[in-house]
Amino acid sequence: MSDFIKGPYKARNNGHYWQIDDVHGFQVGDACAATVDGYDGDGGINKNWERGEAVATLFAAGPDLLEALRPFALVYEKDISVHEDDADLFQVMHAHNRAPKLTVGDFRRAYQALMIAEGRS
Repeated sequence: MSDFIKGPYKARNNGHYWQIDDVHGFQVGDACAATVDGYDGDGGINKNWERGEAVATLFAAGPDLLEALRPFALVYEKDISVHEDDADLFQVMHAHNRAPKLTVGDFRRAYQALMIAEGRS
């Protein structure tokens, strides 16, 4: 599946609905259903552009969010025990950890991906 969700993707208003394009400008998805907000009395379509943009932006950010979360998931997979409580603080024990160390870049990528997904970039 991961071969099919490699970004980067971009959300774009095509004048009818919000769509998601790949790096080459080809449409890979859309937020048409999120853009449509019912019908008026004459059979015309009411549009909610803001909702369509929010959904398309989140979809487009998906691949970057997955990549940004990967280092954190690896730490969980390799170094967190089932006996630890969710409220426990994770501390790196250099001699015992098996996952790569988290870097400032890992946190920065996660933050930036989240800001893009929320439309706050």
